[in-house]
Amino acid sequence: LQCIYSCGETLPRHQMAEHVGRQGRCPDSPLDCEFKASGCQFQGKRREWTEHMETNTASHLSLVARELTQKLDSSNQELQVTKQELGRELEVTREELAVTKQKLGDTENKLANLELKHLEELNRRALSLPPSQPTLFIHMWKIKNWSEAVLAAKHLRSSTKRINSNPFYVFPGYHLYIRAYPNGDRDSTAPHLGVFLFAQRGDFDKAVKWPFSFLYVLEIVDQQVDGDNIVRHFSPPYKRALQSPTCDSGYGSPKIASHACLQSRCYVKDDTILIRLTVHL
Repeated sequence: LQCIYSCGETLPRHQMAEHVGRQGRCPDSPLDCEFKASGCQFQGKRREWTEHMETNTASHLSLVARELTQKLDSSNQELQVTKQELGRELEVTREELAVTKQKLGDTENKLANLELKHLEELNRRALSLPPSQPTLFIHMWKIKNWSEAVLAAKHLRSSTKRINSNPFYVFPGYHLYIRAYPNGDRDSTAPHLGVFLFAQRGDFDKAVKWPFSFLYVLEIVDQQVDGDNIVRHFSPPYKRALQSPTCDSGYGSPKIASHACLQSRCYVKDDTILIRLTVHL
């Protein structure tokens, strides 16, 4: 049989479906864009499809970003509805408490205490809901053999004064890594831990907007129940840092915590330190 899309190829009937399918070889079979679900309207021949995918990377990323933003907006609306429902539940509980006080006289105090505990729990739940500004990305970095890292950092060789995390991508395509100075990034009579965020070359550098301008948080995690993390917030502009993927300047805290502070609680556990990065929209 001749190809049903007239590409010029002749083949057995039972091979026609495979020939014109998405994984087939027919150059004239119609194909949708792989990002159709995100809103791309392209439909064309297979020979056109390849060029479309190669030349529209930025627009496809924009469609995916818009889709994710819509989902985040929808989640925020659901959170607001949940907060409103909890608020109504709080109001109903208060009204029931007032009626109980009027009817029960001497026993009202016991019942009131029970209701108040319920109110406190509802309020705690309401306050514990995520804020309207959604978290975009969380990365946890585990530094093992901390004592060895500190000893190495005390040497004069600059290569041992710092430790870099494995690089990671942050939506919509920033290629970042965290750098730690176990003994500080400069000489000090009271040694400190320094932590910075750096950018480096990645696959999507041309598709993202520079400079990096998201608010982010660096934390030293207290590794015990009900721990008290050491938290530092950073917001743009970041001066000379994070301006481009070729920029060799990081932004952070050169003295996020002294060695004495790290030993005061459970920031070092099993000779391991945990550093958490949270990036917000």
